[in-house]
Order: sequence, then structure tokens, then C-alpha cells
Amino acid sequence: ALMLSGSLGLAQLRIVGAVSGIIEDPTGAVVPNAKVVLKDVKTGLTKETTSSERGTFFFPDLASGVYEITVTAPGFQTAVVSNIVVSTSQTTDVRVRLEIGQMTETVEVVGGSSPVLETTSQLVVSTIQKETITRLPLANRSNVLALARLAPGAAPATGGSTRYNNLAGGALNVTVDGINNASNGFKSGGTVFYMTVPVRLGAVEEVTIETGGLGADSGAQSGTNIKFTTRRGGSEYHGSLFYEPQSEKFNANTWARNAQGLPRVRFRRHDYGGNFGGPLLPFGPFKKKMFVFVNFERRLQPMRVASTVTVPTPEAQRGIYTYIVSGTTDQVRTVNVLELAAAKGLPTRLDRVTQAILALHNEVPKYATPIPDNDLNRDTYAWDEENNLYQYFPTVRFDYHITPGQQFTFTWNYYHSWQPGQRRLPVPGVNRVNPFRLGYFIWSMALQSTISPRTFNEFRYGVQHSGDTNTRAEYGLYYQFEGKPLRIGTTLPFNVVVPFIDQQNVTGRHYITTIYDTLTLHRGEHTLTLGGSFRKTVWNDTAEVFPLPTYTTGTPSGDPLQAATAFTTTTIPGLNPTQLGEPLALYNLLVGRVAAANFTRVVNPKTFQYDGFINYTWTNSLMGGVYAQDRWRVTRSLTLNYGLRWEIQGPMKDGQGITAVPDMASVLRGDAPLLYVGRVPYKTDWRNLAPNFGFAWNPSRTSGLWGKFLGDAKTVIRASYGIIYYDEGTQFFAANLGPNVGKFVNAIPLIPGQPGQTNLPAFYTLSDIVANPLTVHSFAFTTTEYKKVINQADQTFARTINGFDPTLRAPYTINWNFGVQRELWKDSVLEIRYVGNTSKLSWRTSNLNEVDIFGNGFLEEFKNAQRNLAINQAAGVNSFQYRGLPGQVPLPIFDAAFGARGGVPPIAPGSGYQNPTFITQLQTGAAGALATTLATNPNYVCRMFGSAFSPCLRIDPRYNAPGPYPINFFLPNPYVAGRLGYVDDTGWHSYNGLQVQLRQRLRRGLTWTTNYTWSKSLTNLAVDNQNQSLDFLTVRNVRLNKRVSPFDLRHVLQSFGTYDLPIGRGRWVSINNRILNAVIGGWTLGSIFVFQTGAPIQLTGGFQTVNNTNNPAANGVWLAPGVTRKQIERMFKAPLQRLTGRAGITDLQRLAVDRRLIGPDGRANPQYLIPNSTPGEFGQLIFLRDRNTFQWDVSLTKEFQLAERTRLELFASFNNVLNHPRWGFPNANVFSTTFGVVGAPTGNRTINLRATLSF
Repeated sequence: ALMLSGSLGLAQLRIVGAVSGIIEDPTGAVVPNAKVVLKDVKTGLTKETTSSERGTFFFPDLASGVYEITVTAPGFQTAVVSNIVVSTSQTTDVRVRLEIGQMTETVEVVGGSSPVLETTSQLVVSTIQKETITRLPLANRSNVLALARLAPGAAPATGGSTRYNNLAGGALNVTVDGINNASNGFKSGGTVFYMTVPVRLGAVEEVTIETGGLGADSGAQSGTNIKFTTRRGGSEYHGSLFYEPQSEKFNANTWARNAQGLPRVRFRRHDYGGNFGGPLLPFGPFKKKMFVFVNFERRLQPMRVASTVTVPTPEAQRGIYTYIVSGTTDQVRTVNVLELAAAKGLPTRLDRVTQAILALHNEVPKYATPIPDNDLNRDTYAWDEENNLYQYFPTVRFDYHITPGQQFTFTWNYYHSWQPGQRRLPVPGVNRVNPFRLGYFIWSMALQSTISPRTFNEFRYGVQHSGDTNTRAEYGLYYQFEGKPLRIGTTLPFNVVVPFIDQQNVTGRHYITTIYDTLTLHRGEHTLTLGGSFRKTVWNDTAEVFPLPTYTTGTPSGDPLQAATAFTTTTIPGLNPTQLGEPLALYNLLVGRVAAANFTRVVNPKTFQYDGFINYTWTNSLMGGVYAQDRWRVTRSLTLNYGLRWEIQGPMKDGQGITAVPDMASVLRGDAPLLYVGRVPYKTDWRNLAPNFGFAWNPSRTSGLWGKFLGDAKTVIRASYGIIYYDEGTQFFAANLGPNVGKFVNAIPLIPGQPGQTNLPAFYTLSDIVANPLTVHSFAFTTTEYKKVINQADQTFARTINGFDPTLRAPYTINWNFGVQRELWKDSVLEIRYVGNTSKLSWRTSNLNEVDIFGNGFLEEFKNAQRNLAINQAAGVNSFQYRGLPGQVPLPIFDAAFGARGGVPPIAPGSGYQNPTFITQLQTGAAGALATTLATNPNYVCRMFGSAFSPCLRIDPRYNAPGPYPINFFLPNPYVAGRLGYVDDTGWHSYNGLQVQLRQRLRRGLTWTTNYTWSKSLTNLAVDNQNQSLDFLTVRNVRLNKRVSPFDLRHVLQSFGTYDLPIGRGRWVSINNRILNAVIGGWTLGSIFVFQTGAPIQLTGGFQTVNNTNNPAANGVWLAPGVTRKQIERMFKAPLQRLTGRAGITDLQRLAVDRRLIGPDGRANPQYLIPNSTPGEFGQLIFLRDRNTFQWDVSLTKEFQLAERTRLELFASFNNVLNHPRWGFPNANVFSTTFGVVGAPTGNRTINLRATLSF
């Protein structure tokens, strides 16, 4: 007899499973010293052990697949247990009961599919095997990762940046064959749910998702593991070929294009390839030792990019500008801009460079289609530019069974993508720009050793490589004229396209190295695993910086020729004043006028001088740990799992040692910060102990009420508690510290007609550059000396800084779960579990330099300024200056910010008391926004502080008198004079959820899983971007940041699986007629259905009434008196309504709220919702729920048996089979004139076809 009794989790990075068992005699007594032989059905290879004194045996480090066990013992019949399924990270428990008899007698038992009850494990795991994967309705062959969203706790389950149980993005670890395949540069944000090297459908053996109950061996830098295992070769040769076309002709049109009467967007894609596996050598002694599997897939996607370009009309190219007289619709006039310029004494010679570029534009009409427009001076042309996508994906797996006790495995996955780029003009001879090529790979090697019958070891080493090797310069480096480089940007004046643009080579070299070793000791009822893991991230990006100047075309700043005076409403009568820039731009184009020249130099890490022309962004990080984990089978029905991991997090650092890191002690004191080049931003974190404990109890009751409830070993009660440490992506370092001062230096721009290192003439043209190009020696630089210690006071007003908390810790999550599993019928189980977790020390980037309006009296002065403004406006004066009118009060802070200081005169009225922006901010209560301007703009800062603030003397020595206010009046550190991005570990997340799952293993053709999750997710870090960048609402009260998570989906229902229709040869309704069977037999249905309630959406519309935070919660609103949030929720559930007669609204948009909620101007009706304009207050934080959504995908598979070992499989998937459009959430900004309006819906039915020939 046989009992398959669940699975023990082996949830580490490892991709192996195990078989554990106990041998009993007919009375239930254990049988020691029995011989146990395990056979891998795929390869035919065997392993052997003997049962212990307590009758147990254990086979660890097994590849996924189907196995067979043979048990022999003196006095008993030989027992053969077949069809034992082993899956990644799980141990299949087998109970074998021997019958009395001769060993020559054999009892064969078919074990059936893998067990559904998890009798010895607390691991929350879901596994989808290749037979199911290939028949589920996937959108395409690169979409295998989407299957991981089907695990309970995934949110959102329908797409996007998915999280599990509201864990932080950095806690998700995607692996291929045990090696990290996530983006370790961008672990948070849009690349959380992401594979660097896409795993293709033909290469996948199974997908395993672990979301809870992880042990010490699994807490290697992750709280959730998504594991992909590559298929392997066996003792027989098998292979397949496939072709998978996609076309817009198969798909339904989108709602929006149907509404516009437009056809479907052209979309073509061709995937084809195949795989082959078996013995590496067809004969000889290695035939049964070496096995190989190869999968190769190629993708061709013809792409036509809709492109447009404007070409000046022939008249415009002669200088004739055409316009419609303002106030009329049909009165057309022309002027000659060259004649107007000549009348002002300006040069009018046509520039040779411009004429050459225009000559290319004049060829466009031969190769493009004109598009009607209302532009009288430019013609618009359209064409479809070819930019085909070419990709291929080879996969190799090699297994070498060196001895019965040693196995070597090597896998390699590669991803190559290439696009040749696009032309900027559809003219022969114009080179393409921006070609894009990448070559990613991931490989792993493992050595599994059986040291003794009860001692095993696995060593695994692997590398992931990514990086966009964008060799853009293969078509040229930059635009050239007559062989001379001319870096003039992307467009010339008058919107004329430059035919070729700068093509700096950009190279990424990203290597993530993973190493781990696991020693497994099976001693009595204990299975002890000891080991460690290590991961090193090397994220190296380089970008070329050309050793050439860049030029800006147009009118120079402070134009000494005053060319604009030639083009006025006097010289061009009837021209709308807002269009005066057009004739000036046409003149600048024709004469090729240059407005400025610039030059950039970067530091050379070899010399530490500004003599380099490669910009290095190199970041390294390390993380690793050691652990011990024990599985103690206390009794046959109770198993304890417990362990301890010690995790060590190393600091991120610059691999070239050229990044400047601020001294945070001086920053926090408010002193002028010093930045130290090459300093490590935070220390190694050694204090990370991660214990875990769990149990699984499989009670057996056969009588009474408990017997009916529990069944005979048909119920499992299990629970766990554990701590998991993880790390964040290197972009936290690169994106925050990378922009700090020191890596590059800009030249002082050369402005024509103004003094400089090289005095350029006032009228300087592109032809002048060609005749006499500028060089690096033509420029003076802000500094020439490279400094390893930089004083921020020398950069104030020019550069801000970013820093790290020097005591930064490794983030971690505490997770716990309690669940009950009950077998309902054969091969089915229902599980109800409570899952909870809290993540702490999550990294966030926020602004440490928050502007203050409370402790300095500015808030009260702001309110006084509001009163002054109202009184002045009532008197017909648009100013908030104190004028002595009744009710007005003096404004000493504003007087200081706008008045004279030392030798600097008072600021102009238009920049002071009559500043229209300031007046608007007073009217809207934006005290924080106005204070931020006063705190960061040197024109106001230096009038307030004067010589007391040293940077003011640096920018203008005339600030030679001290101001009346302390320099930290507004900002904690005024030397930063703006945002101070600060990475700390103050983030947290929490999750509490009820998860119900019904699993049906393959039985009578049906494999099905349905799960339901009811949960609540909270956080103080409600953001989803690569650096978790979100300011505190205010650093004065960090508790105000608690709110629902963006991933708080209260209800999610998922149901998926496949069903073999019971018609056909070998099925319930057997058909022996070959032709009839070919028609109606061999059909399989697949389905994925997902329903989820809406995500939280915040109503916004307030103003910066308190500070300079980027937290959207600062833009709160007020409910009108007597209005409740429930009322607003109901009004947001109104039926969609057409909008007619509203300016700026198209027929693709709909009103998605009750019309009573909309005011006459399109903004929110103030009887219900009011934008917050109260200075010093944030307003209410009001969250509503997005619409509920569902997605139903269906697949259909038809199998034709062509020969005994050859079959043809036709597959079709219908994604969004009901063609159900998905409307988004309407505009939630109550101050917007389109409040409550929603754009066109997304989602259309797509059909994916595939033909596979297997042999």
C-alpha cells in the first residue's frame, strides 16, 4: 500500500526537490534496513539508500520530474511505487506499506499525481507544471511570468507592477535555475515583476511561487520567490517545432478606434523555433550519463513607425512669411523676413549649412504623403518608417551524472534583441539614428554530491548579465557638414529637423553573481540543512561624452543686435502678438544664427582630472548570509521546522570611486556640507538575525465528530512565523548620489556678442563654425581643478545634493500564517489560511530640506499679505505691498526679500509685490510654494541674508551687508538651497489577509485551481518607483503618512486550469474511428479568470499650502459642510455619460460621476468638494475606489496523433475573450476643468495561434 502525504518546503534559492518516506509492515510497525532504490523515469538513472532504524529514508537534491521507488526487505514482497512527482522547493512524502511474502513477488502501486496535502511543511507555495503552462491562455511566448500572478496574494492580479501580500518591491526575487534573474538595479518600481532574461514557453519545466512560510534557507534577499526551472533531456530523444503568428487581423478593434471609425492598428509578430532533448551521445558509455536539452526561439516583428516631419514651404525658404490677420479668418498677408532684417541693418546672407539641410527636406515630398493642416508656412508629411524588431532566445541545459553520487548541471539562457533604428527624414542617403541592441544572458552550474547515504551537498554558481549595449555610433557619431562635426541638437529654428543627431555610444555591463552551498544531513528524524549564499551586484554603465562643443541655434541671450526689434506688430501689421516669435525663428533659420556654444568635460577615474570623455556610473553591492535549518519529524503526524539565518548587507559604492558623498553630520547641523569623493555612504550592516519557526500537524481521527471533520489523515493544520531580510536596487545609489557635484564640469557658455574665453561676433552662424570650429581651448570652465573634498557652499544655487543615512539598515519583513488544509476528494484540497506580514526599515528617498512656515512667523505674514492683496485689489491695485490703507499691515519678511541689500538695489516690482505668480499663490493659499521660492531663489535669499550667507558674496560681491534674518530661516540647511534627497529606512508596510484556495490535481482530465483573497494593506510609503521617492507629508509629524497601500485590493478572485474533454481515443467516450477521432477527439479547454476590486484613488486639487513636499497627500481637499465620503463614493459610481458642448472634450471621453458633482466651469461643484486653499493646513485625505475589473482568457487545444511518437498540436488563446473594455478612473483633481471625466477604455480581444509538431 502507498500513501503520498504532502511536501516539505525546500524553499531556498535552490531549484531541487526531494523525496522522503517511511516504510511500514502490515501492522504499521516500521521496517528498518530496507533497500530503497529511486529511479528517475526521464533518464533511467537510479539512487540507492537504506531505511533508518525508524524506517525512514530521504533523497534530496532531485530535479523536477517523475520518479519511481522500489523497496525490498527480507520477508516482504517487493513494493514498486510509481508516478511520484517531485517539484521545485518541495519534498514529496511517501509512506510505503510492505506485504508479507517473497522478495521475488512484486506489488506495483501507482502513486498518482503529486500530493495535494502538505503534511510536513508550512511553506505557502504554488507550482504550475509545463503540461498546464503550455495549454493555459498566455498572450504570447514571453508572457510566462504572468502565470506567477495567479498565486494568492498577488496585487494587482491583472497586470502592472505586481506585489505579493503587500511586500516591498525589493523583497521579490525572480530566479532561473536558482540564479537571480531580477533587475538588481531597479528592484523597486516598474521592474519589480520582471525577468532580465525572458524565459520562453518551450524552455520551461515549471514555475514555482513561494509567498510565505519561508525558512532560513529561503530568506536569501527575498520575501517572495518566483522560480523558473529549465527543462532537461532524458534517456530518449524528443523534440518539437512550432510556429506562432500574431496579427491585428485576428484581434478585435479597440473601443476608441471603433468610435473614431478607424481600422485596427497594424500589428504583426512571428515566433518560431523548436527544442530537442536526449542523450548527448547516441551510443557509448556516456549515453546514460550525459543528457542535453536545447531550445531555440526566434521572433520577427515587422514594425512601421508612423512618422511626420514639417518642411518649410518654398516661399518660407525664400524668406516670405505668411500669416492671417488677427481677428479675421481669411485675410492673408505676407512679409519678407530678410527684407525686414535688412531694414534694421541685420545680415541677410543665407547660411550654407541651413541650405543644405533644407535641400534634404525638399526631397521629402517624393517619399512621403502630405497631410492637410492649417500651417501657411510649413507643409506636413507622413510616412511609415521601418524599424523591425529581431530577437532570438537560445536555451541549453546539460546534465552529467559523473558517478551515481555526483551530478553536474549547466544551464544557459540568452536574450538578443536588435532594432536598426529610424531615419529622421524619408530620404535616400539619410542614415538611421538610435539603433538598439542588447544581449542578456544568465547561466548557472551546479554540483550535487552524495557524500554518504545520509549526507548530501549542493553547490551552485551562476551569473546574470544585462546592460543595453547601445552602439548608436555605427551609422556615425554626429551630424557633419563637409566632414566637419556640427553638434546642433535635434531641431533648428522654425521646427526644422536636423537630419542626423548625436549618437554617443552607451554601454551597460551589469553582472549579478550568485553563489550558494547547502549541506543536507539526514539524521534520524532530523533533516538538517547548513549553508550560505552570496550575491554580488556589479552595475556598470558608461556613456560617451564627445570632446566637441554643442551649439544652440536661435537668438542669443541679451542679443546686442536686437534682432527681435525687426519683427514687431509695427513691421508686421495685423500679426497676433503671440506669433511674433515665428518670423524671428524663420530669419534665424535662413541665416543659420547661433545662440550659444557649450562644452562638457568629465572626470577621468585614472587621473582624477577633468580630462575624460566617458561618463562612468558604476555601482557595486554585496549581500549574503549563512543559515541552519532543521526539519524535525516529532511524530508521524507532527513536523517542526525551525532555523536561523544571519544576513549581512554590505554598502553600495562607486566602482570607480568618483561619486561624492556628503557628510550628513554637517548637513544636519545646518553647516555648509562637505562632500567626500569615494566615501562609502553607509556602513556594513551585521545585525541581521532572522529566526523562523513553523509546524505542520496531520492528525488522524476515524470516529466521532472530530473524525468526520478531520478525516483519516485528510486534514493538515499548519502555521509559521519568520523574519526575512532583503536588499534594494543599486539605482538607490546611482540615481541619488550619482548627480552630486564632481563628476563633470561645464564650460562657461560662449554667447555671441558677449565677452568670454573666446569672443564670438554678435552675428555668429553655422557656416562660421564650419570655417573655424571651436575646441576645448576656446572655453573657460567653472573649475579646472578636480577636488576630492567639495564644499557645497561653492555650489549653492547651482547644484543641490543627495545623501544617505550613514546608519542605514537592511530592510526586513516579519511574516506569519496559520492555515487548515482539508482533502475533499481524491487529488483535491481546500485550504483556508490567514496570512500577515509587516515590513520594516524599508528604504525611501525623501526631501530632508523641508521649507518651514510655522516656526519663523512666515505663515502669519502670508495671511497678512493675503489681506493686503484683497484691500489693494479693492482699490484697483494688483499688489500685496503695504500701502497704509485701513486694515493693512507691514510685511517685514517680504520687505527684506524684495528690498535693497548692500550694493544691490530693490527687486523690480514685477518680481516682487506685483509678481503674478506670488499673487496667484496668495489667492490659492499656497504658502509653502511661495516660501519655497523665497528660500531657494538667490534674488530673494541674498536680499534676506546678505553677507551673512557666504554663497551670496560668491555670486555677487555687492551683497556686502548682512540681512536681518538667520540663514536657516526657511530651510534646515540653506546651503543646499533646494531639495535634499535623503535615503533612510523609515518605510513600513503591513498586510492582513484571508486566503482561500481550492486545488484540483489532474484527475479525469481536469486540473484546476481557484483562490480568493480578502485583505487589507497599509503603508507609510504609498509609492511605486525605482527609488521609492516620496517625501513625508511633513517631517514634523511622520505619523501623518499612514494610509492604504496603492496595492490594497480588498477582494481578488482567480480561477484557472485546463480540462481535457472526455471525448476521443483513450478518454471516457472512446472513439476508435481514426477520422472521427481526428475531428472530435483530443480537445482541451483552458481558462484564466481574474476578478479584482478597485485600487484606492486619492481626490486631489489642493495647493502647496504647507511646504514643498512632493507627497500627493499634501494636495488634499475638503468635503463641503454636511457632505460625507459615502455620498461622494456613490456619486462616483454613476453611469457613464456623453459630454456634448464642452470645450476641449472629445467624443472618446465620458463623464463618470454624477452631474451634480460638476460645477459650471467643469471643476468640482463647491457644494460637494472644495480644493484646499487654507494656508498652513493640508486638507482632508479622501480615498475612493477604482472600478472593479475582471479579465477572462480562454484557450483551445486540439491534438492530432500523426504516428506513434509524432503528434500535431493546434492551439488558440482568446485573451479578453468577451472583448470587455476597461474604463479607468476619472480625473480625480477637483480643481481641474475635466474633473470626473474619463478617457477612452483599454482592452480588446486578442487571439494568439500556435502550431506545434512534437516527436
